[in-house]
Amino acid sequence: MFIFLKLAWGNITKDLRSSATILTAVFISVFFMEFTMGYVDGFRDKLVKEALNNTGHIKAYNKGFYGKLDFAPINHNIVLTKELIDKIKSVPGVTSVRPEINYGVMASAPDVSSEAKLQAIDYKDTSGLYDRLKKGVSAGKFPENDNEMIIGYKLAQLLKTKAGDKLILLSVDQYGGMNAVEGKIAGIFTMHNPNEDEDLVVCSLAMAQKLLALDGSVTELFINIKDPFKAQGAAKELASATPGDMIFVPWQKGSSMLYWSLETFDFATFMLAGIIIFVAGLGIINSFLMNIMGRLPDFGVLRAMGTGKNQILMMIITESFLLGILGTIIGLIPGIGLVYYFQVNPINYESLGDMMGAYGPMSALIGTSLKMPSLIAVIITGLLVSIIGSLYPATVAANSRPVDIMRVLE
Repeated sequence: MFIFLKLAWGNITKDLRSSATILTAVFISVFFMEFTMGYVDGFRDKLVKEALNNTGHIKAYNKGFYGKLDFAPINHNIVLTKELIDKIKSVPGVTSVRPEINYGVMASAPDVSSEAKLQAIDYKDTSGLYDRLKKGVSAGKFPENDNEMIIGYKLAQLLKTKAGDKLILLSVDQYGGMNAVEGKIAGIFTMHNPNEDEDLVVCSLAMAQKLLALDGSVTELFINIKDPFKAQGAAKELASATPGDMIFVPWQKGSSMLYWSLETFDFATFMLAGIIIFVAGLGIINSFLMNIMGRLPDFGVLRAMGTGKNQILMMIITESFLLGILGTIIGLIPGIGLVYYFQVNPINYESLGDMMGAYGPMSALIGTSLKMPSLIAVIITGLLVSIIGSLYPATVAANSRPVDIMRVLE
């Protein structure tokens, strides 16, 4: 094996122009594959760890409420009891249960009013799933009392309000009457999500229950489990463990955009990688073919001296292996650097507007992700594309008879 490595290295350094062409093809394929894998991994992580966790792996509604979500009949609500929460938490795999009220309201400041989405939460929740909201507060503070709320910075600009100002929320309660509550704006948040920054008001459950006359009730429960991809099975277990007037909707059914995106990621990654490998492979085959055709006299002499076909084949494949290693290393260095840069400095996709909002409560700042499995896959691909690309030229050289080579040279 050592002699093959020695001969291969000598051939590589002998024809630097051809070697550089092959190295460039491997470099390009590895560089773009590493960045593509990093980008896809980053987007996937963002969807799973942020969008999916924040929207809940499973949502629980009253059947009447879920059946008419467009009309939001809040008289069909979930009566929140310790017994109900305990039953849900007793189902294997459940990690957290978050009661919320989500409803449409009119937010009214002294001079301006605007339609808004109300999200009522339990400020004392310790699951960590509201940490995103806490970190997003850019002015003021996160609410600590039931009469405090936070609003998006664009909504604050529209209402001409700031932290410390009063805000009135108006809506129709569950009995069909108009109702209003007044609260204090504790803070202004910036979530880098158009749907949230433009019209979201976050208040306490107590404030929303007072506004909508939902004493002790909520409109929905957000349930997270250990493995979000097992949500459909967990939803069936939850349905059998709780009262019959409740319905449990797994994210695969309730968040169609999110489900479609995650389902197509693997296919999209495969297609992109295939295109990169195909283009790089053509370049490598062409470069090796030109290199080997120019060295046919050398191979003819070696064959005449008794070198076998397999030995010629092995020598050329060893060359491609060495070039694959060098090209992969050269491609990985800037590729990893670029992936790390965008991991630390994510790209802002706020300009996509409603498209980003369709994924739910997720920041539009999306970066890449540097993962070891993807890195290993790129390294293996870089080596394979170089070796496979050399097989055809190597076979041509190995199967050429010395007498045919000499006749061509004449």
